[in-house]
Amino acid sequence: MENHYYSVHDLIRISSNVKLHAIPSYFEQKERFENPDVEISEGKLRFCKTKKGGLLRSNYRYWTEGSKLCIDYGAGARLMCDDLLGNARIRFTKNFRRFSSKGFLDELILRILPIKLIQKGYALIHSGCVSYDGRGILITGTPDSGKTSTVLSLLGERFRFMADDYTILREEGMVYSYPKEVKISPYTLTGQIFHPKRKPRSRLLIILLEKFLKWESTELKKIPTEFIEDRVKADRFFLLGGYSEHEEAKRPTKGRMMGELLFPVLVPPNFPYTYGDLYLGLVRVNLWSYLEKGRKVLERGMKGTKCYELRAPSIKSYPRMIEEML
Repeated sequence: MENHYYSVHDLIRISSNVKLHAIPSYFEQKERFENPDVEISEGKLRFCKTKKGGLLRSNYRYWTEGSKLCIDYGAGARLMCDDLLGNARIRFTKNFRRFSSKGFLDELILRILPIKLIQKGYALIHSGCVSYDGRGILITGTPDSGKTSTVLSLLGERFRFMADDYTILREEGMVYSYPKEVKISPYTLTGQIFHPKRKPRSRLLIILLEKFLKWESTELKKIPTEFIEDRVKADRFFLLGGYSEHEEAKRPTKGRMMGELLFPVLVPPNFPYTYGDLYLGLVRVNLWSYLEKGRKVLERGMKGTKCYELRAPSIKSYPRMIEEML
């Protein structure tokens, strides 16, 4: 198997013998490094116990061996997570993919990455980000609020891409790119960069095409490297607040900003049903203490920035509203 090496801004180093989708290819490098923060491997895996041992959860059994979490579905489908808060090791068999959810590895990585960043004084926040003349403009909102459309519509001569879904923030206020592939639907506004698939006449037609003809209405697009900014100083935070009959901008409460930026990362929608959550529960990790540490990083990082909540009749208004306020 080909080995892959990722260095996330020299903060977190990951080695893997499988391609990782949760880590942007922007961070992949050719040079091999020793002692990675996270080591992932697919291959043979043996346990001291058999499947008959351990506790039953859903359709698999699990138990701990020291700092290790062992999961066994039977039929050679096994997973081992070891020391996820230290030098993490994740090992699994090829058969494990047949029994687990399709994105189990992405879920594991995105479960431990925020904690590892907080340990180093950084926070992974739920926010898109663009740079504007060397200043960081962060854009957040609930799902389907228009975050991706707004980020892509802004890209151009003075705006450069940094992130669509997750951004790394440092206590001193620096923001670091996390340029994952962007998920684009026929209804996504793409500005000058991409052209989405041809839009069917109705959403009902999309549902029927997806269900019966297995038509993929969304597609993943990689942002060209020449449009990416690596890191800048945070300057503005915009919260896309949803529909309003008139365009309006107001100052959101600190609690609202914290809830949108930090809570979805440390306590994701599928909490507590992932393998990572199971591990954290068994080793008695206090997630709320990490949430508090992340809140402090976020508060210090946002100090001196201006925050606005935008509301408008259409998401098409957000890019123009943001430009007018810069």
